Amino acid sequence: MIRVAFLFETVPHNRSLELSVRRILQKAATHIQLKAADITVTVTTDAHIKRLNSIYRGKRIPTDVLSFAMRESVGFPQTPRTREYLGDIILNADEVRRRSKKLHVPHQTIFKFLAVHGFLHLAGFDHQRISDEQRMRGLEQLICNGKVFYDSK
Repeated sequence: MIRVAFLFETVPHNRSLELSVRRILQKAATHIQLKAADITVTVTTDAHIKRLNSIYRGKRIPTDVLSFAMRESVGFPQTPRTREYLGDIILNADEVRRRSKKLHVPHQTIFKFLAVHGFLHLAGFDHQRISDEQRMRGLEQLICNGKVFYDSK
């Protein structure tokens, strides 16, 4: 079971969004056979994520999602009684609104996709090499039932 703590920073709390993200993250955990973990999901704005992106990635622009993993590799040994803190996912509500409007897709659908993308990073997946990107995108497609919305920038 995945335990998710939510923070809505400078963004109104949205119980429906919280529940749908919790469900999709549990589905993601099942697909990668992660039995027990804790994560934090923060929903924030352009200004806050821009600051974090600048500090941690050296990029002075807002982004859609950031992940801060507590570990760096896939395959961390785990038993049913072991619970680990995977890390933090930061979601940019302003970017979700823009993408939602541009693509004519509900906000929650994009939030869920970005949460899955961030979650997979926390679990050790990345898209640095073509083979890794194909694997990660395949998982995103599977978990999100084909509803994936990559940034076209």
